[in-house]
Amino acid sequence: MTETSETVGVAMPREVETIQGKPCRSCGTLLPLDARACSCGALTDNATFRERAEFEVKQWRAYKERATAESA
Repeated sequence: MTETSETVGVAMPREVETIQGKPCRSCGTLLPLDARACSCGALTDNATFRERAEFEVKQWRAYKERATAESA
């Protein structure tokens, strides 16, 4: 068998992304290509700079709250 005949009918990872969507990096949920965030809260590559900045600040504040609760 030749190499090409073994892979006929198998979608490559990049092809699957363009057909179905792109998986979330955190939870693996399949997202539409134009999604900016996943239901788990993780941002995608489509998120704007402002959305990313707000996300980072929110994470930092949650971390600070946990750190102060643990030390008290």
